[in-house]
Amino acid sequence: MRDDGIAHTELMLKHTDAPSGSMELLLAGVFSRLREEGYVEWSLSEVTFYHPGREKAVTAEERMIAAVAGLFRGAYDFKGLYDFKNKFSPEWRDVFLYSRRELSPLILAELAVKTRFTALMAHMIQRTFMKPFS
Repeated sequence: MRDDGIAHTELMLKHTDAPSGSMELLLAGVFSRLREEGYVEWSLSEVTFYHPGREKAVTAEERMIAAVAGLFRGAYDFKGLYDFKNKFSPEWRDVFLYSRRELSPLILAELAVKTRFTALMAHMIQRTFMKPFS
């Protein structure tokens, strides 16, 4: 929650067994509650590394990100996330990352940690390995 009447959600995970429409129902309830409490805006955060209208990776770094993201689509499906959030008719705002340094695998790894992509990957790996035992 921010002081200027804006709420922000950084991460929401849907349980794999949750029925269809669970997230929509949850979001509708939270949005209604926030409105009652006087909030004027609710940010569902960005859809990191997704560029509508530009589906194909161009640079080597983008191709590497796309390849890794493809392996972990079950943990972070940026296209599916964009489509889900877009159902709520959001006001999309571009977010840019600037750096004086050239992109490197180390910087990309740092970004993966900071954006919690590695946490989602770990969650997916753990869920995959534990599934046969549950």
